[in-house]
Amino acid sequence: MKELIVIAIFSLLNFTGYGQGIKGQVVNKKKDPLINADVIVYQNGVLKGKTITDYDGKYTIKPLDTGCYNILVSYIGCDTGKTTGILVVPNQMTIWNFQLKGINCQAEIRD
Repeated sequence: MKELIVIAIFSLLNFTGYGQGIKGQVVNKKKDPLINADVIVYQNGVLKGKTITDYDGKYTIKPLDTGCYNILVSYIGCDTGKTTGILVVPNQMTIWNFQLKGINCQAEIRD
Protein backbone atom coordinates (compact mmCIF):
# COMPACT_ATOMS: atom_id res chain seq x y z
CA MET A 1 0.00 0.00 0.00
CA LYS A 2 2.84 2.43 0.83
CA GLU A 3 4.40 1.78 -2.57
CA LEU A 4 1.15 2.74 -4.30
CA ILE A 5 0.95 6.00 -2.36
CA VAL A 6 4.56 6.88 -3.24
CA ILE A 7 3.96 6.08 -6.92
CA ALA A 8 0.78 8.17 -6.92
CA ILE A 9 2.57 11.16 -5.37
CA PHE A 10 5.45 11.01 -7.87
CA SER A 11 3.00 10.64 -10.76
CA LEU A 12 1.05 13.67 -9.56
CA LEU A 13 4.21 15.76 -9.20
CA ASN A 14 5.34 14.74 -12.68
CA PHE A 15 1.91 15.49 -14.15
CA THR A 16 1.77 18.99 -12.69
CA GLY A 17 4.97 20.09 -14.41
CA TYR A 18 7.78 19.64 -11.92
CA GLY A 19 10.03 18.00 -14.49
CA GLN A 20 10.15 20.83 -16.99
CA GLY A 21 11.27 24.42 -17.25
CA ILE A 22 13.64 26.75 -19.06
CA LYS A 23 17.39 27.10 -18.52
CA GLY A 24 20.27 28.71 -20.31
CA GLN A 25 23.11 31.20 -20.17
CA VAL A 26 23.32 34.96 -20.65
CA VAL A 27 26.52 36.39 -22.14
CA ASN A 28 27.69 39.62 -23.79
CA LYS A 29 29.05 39.93 -27.34
CA LYS A 30 32.52 38.88 -26.11
CA LYS A 31 30.90 35.70 -24.71
CA ASP A 32 31.60 36.83 -21.13
CA PRO A 33 28.94 35.53 -18.71
CA LEU A 34 26.69 38.25 -17.31
CA ILE A 35 26.33 37.77 -13.55
CA ASN A 36 23.05 38.85 -11.91
CA ALA A 37 21.19 39.47 -15.17
CA ASP A 38 17.40 39.51 -14.65
CA VAL A 39 15.51 36.71 -16.40
CA ILE A 40 11.70 36.92 -16.40
CA VAL A 41 9.28 34.39 -17.92
CA TYR A 42 5.72 35.29 -18.98
CA GLN A 43 2.86 33.31 -20.43
CA ASN A 44 -0.05 35.23 -21.97
CA GLY A 45 1.10 38.38 -20.17
CA VAL A 46 1.18 36.67 -16.76
CA LEU A 47 4.43 36.40 -14.80
CA LYS A 48 5.31 32.71 -14.40
CA GLY A 49 8.84 32.90 -12.99
CA LYS A 50 11.89 35.07 -12.51
CA THR A 51 15.47 34.68 -11.39
CA ILE A 52 18.94 36.15 -11.78
CA THR A 53 21.91 34.53 -13.46
CA ASP A 54 24.66 32.92 -11.41
CA TYR A 55 28.45 33.38 -11.48
CA ASP A 56 28.63 31.64 -14.87
CA GLY A 57 25.71 33.60 -16.34
CA LYS A 58 23.43 30.56 -16.07
CA TYR A 59 19.78 30.53 -15.05
CA THR A 60 17.03 27.99 -14.42
CA ILE A 61 13.32 28.63 -14.04
CA LYS A 62 11.14 25.69 -13.04
CA PRO A 63 8.63 24.25 -12.55
CA LEU A 64 6.71 25.49 -15.56
CA ASP A 65 3.63 23.92 -17.10
CA THR A 66 3.87 22.78 -20.71
CA GLY A 67 3.13 25.51 -23.22
CA CYS A 68 4.59 28.61 -24.90
CA TYR A 69 6.41 31.30 -22.94
CA ASN A 70 8.04 34.68 -23.50
CA ILE A 71 11.40 35.52 -21.89
CA LEU A 72 12.72 38.97 -21.06
CA VAL A 73 16.39 39.39 -20.06
CA SER A 74 17.93 42.61 -18.82
CA TYR A 75 21.33 43.71 -17.57
CA ILE A 76 22.62 47.19 -16.76
CA GLY A 77 24.36 48.70 -19.80
CA CYS A 78 22.97 46.13 -22.23
CA ASP A 79 20.08 46.17 -24.65
CA THR A 80 17.16 44.12 -23.35
CA GLY A 81 16.83 40.62 -24.77
CA LYS A 82 13.34 39.38 -25.57
CA THR A 83 12.18 36.11 -27.07
CA THR A 84 8.66 34.89 -27.71
CA GLY A 85 7.20 31.47 -28.36
CA ILE A 86 9.59 29.34 -26.29
CA LEU A 87 8.02 25.89 -26.10
CA VAL A 88 8.20 23.92 -22.85
CA VAL A 89 7.41 20.22 -23.27
CA PRO A 90 6.70 17.57 -20.63
CA ASN A 91 9.62 16.22 -18.60
CA GLN A 92 12.32 18.26 -20.37
CA MET A 93 14.28 21.40 -19.69
CA THR A 94 14.14 23.78 -22.64
CA ILE A 95 17.54 25.41 -23.23
CA TRP A 96 17.50 29.04 -24.33
CA ASN A 97 20.68 31.13 -24.33
CA PHE A 98 20.95 34.90 -24.73
CA GLN A 99 23.72 37.12 -26.07
CA LEU A 100 23.06 40.71 -25.01
CA LYS A 101 24.56 43.65 -26.86
CA GLY A 102 25.01 47.33 -26.19
CA ILE A 103 27.65 50.03 -26.02
CA ASN A 104 28.26 49.52 -22.27
CA CYS A 105 27.39 45.82 -22.07
CA GLN A 106 30.27 44.63 -19.90
CA ALA A 107 30.51 41.65 -17.58
CA GLU A 108 31.41 42.19 -13.94
CA ILE A 109 35.12 41.93 -13.22
CA ARG A 110 35.82 38.52 -11.70
CA ASP A 111 38.90 37.60 -9.71
